[in-house]
Amino acid sequence: MLRTAFERACSLASAWRARALTSPSADAMPWLLHVPDVGPTCEVLLADRLFHDLRPAEREGLVAFVRGSQAEDGAWLDAQGSPDLSLTALGWWALRDAGDDPQAEHMVRAQRVVHQLGGAQRANFSVRLWLAMGGQIPWTWLPAIPSELFLLPAHVALSPARFSPWARGVLTPYLIIARAPARLQLPSAEPLLLPHNDGQPMTPRLTRPGLAGDLLQAFDRTVKLSRKLPRGPLPKLATHRALRWIDEHQQGHGGWFSVRPTLLSLVALRVMGATSDDPRLRRGLEHLRHGRGRARIPHGRAAGEPALAQGIGGASLDVLGRLLRCGARESEVAWLLRQELSVRGPWQARADAATGGWPHEPGATHHLDVESTCAVLQALAALPEDSSQVTASWAIARRALDVLLAMQEPDGRFSRFERGESEVLMQRLPWADADLLAYGRPNDAEHLRLCGRVLHALASAGFGADDDRMARGLRWLERTLEPRLHEHVSAGPLHGVVHVVQALGALT
Repeated sequence: MLRTAFERACSLASAWRARALTSPSADAMPWLLHVPDVGPTCEVLLADRLFHDLRPAEREGLVAFVRGSQAEDGAWLDAQGSPDLSLTALGWWALRDAGDDPQAEHMVRAQRVVHQLGGAQRANFSVRLWLAMGGQIPWTWLPAIPSELFLLPAHVALSPARFSPWARGVLTPYLIIARAPARLQLPSAEPLLLPHNDGQPMTPRLTRPGLAGDLLQAFDRTVKLSRKLPRGPLPKLATHRALRWIDEHQQGHGGWFSVRPTLLSLVALRVMGATSDDPRLRRGLEHLRHGRGRARIPHGRAAGEPALAQGIGGASLDVLGRLLRCGARESEVAWLLRQELSVRGPWQARADAATGGWPHEPGATHHLDVESTCAVLQALAALPEDSSQVTASWAIARRALDVLLAMQEPDGRFSRFERGESEVLMQRLPWADADLLAYGRPNDAEHLRLCGRVLHALASAGFGADDDRMARGLRWLERTLEPRLHEHVSAGPLHGVVHVVQALGALT
């Protein structure tokens, strides 16, 4: 019975590996290993007004994913199944762009949900940025970023180099887009804006309530007013530096950190004069195409039906690594080894380690992903002793273990993409959008799970509890878990509990 179940699991894993790595074509699309929400799909549909890159079948498939994901009450739901303001605003706008009548019942229901949740002006930063690019709201409804920040040395706490990699990938093109400013020809989204009694849209508050927020709001207005005054060459220098950063950080697969940084970087390049045949644009758009795939709609009117969706990136090496633990072929293992990072990246600015480890997806040459690195290490540990890849994998695994150790923070926890990613000074300011500057919080469930997973990988490689680095990680887990142990065990994400238990089990 167990043998039959194991053979069936290996067969399914092999089938999913083949599905995920299928090259996109007119006749076949790969299956996504992770089903995203409708946000990336909607943004790709809106951005195509500028790029004109989607094929008719692609546009039809993406619109079907958005339409089928709408709930009966008109909302688009988040991962927890609750109505989401930002997703509902994007879903309504994408369907409006596809030609749906705003007076149709499903559109009216979506509009009603947006108003109940506070109006599109209270949506997240990304939605408001698209609204501003579409000329639907003034640029003053977005936070002002002093361009001089981009001229600061990387070691200065206020430098964008101290932001999380996702935040850098979004805010660097944002500086260029907002200074232009960019304007896309999109259908009106005015029905989504909640109006005052006089019919004018309510202005959103950019800072949190309180005295500190009021002072920061005044500073924000000052920065915006200063843009109208002569400021010498600094803004132009900052724009050139931001553009150079975009050029230097286009990855081997053609994209940037993930789908949203890629879209905004492509818009910024167009704003700065790049033509449709520019190699940077062609590579970026092709990367987005490779990130699309079939997915079963998770919830909504067409839940369970397959449709074309825009993924957040290519096939995840984290998931592929786990699939490769079941009956991987020699050629698949060799392919996995070739995905090792081989060029220096921004993550090494604060991590004392040689180049190694694995990125989030194939071809992501600039950014380490500790999750993927742990998954690949586990896959390599499962290789049979007679595998022809054992010798090569041993040396690569040793480099990866050094990388994991270098990603440990002083307090004992581990970071996923860059050290310091969850401790950004500017995140402490009372901006309404401050949380997008960092990758979570130091003691959140994500970092608990990550710490457990890294400790498990290190323990499996022979590191014991008496190793000072392992001991620091265990002490951090204990300090973080102890005040809320029952909450984490009884109500926390199951995969987080599993990784912590695996780490402790491997050390006992």
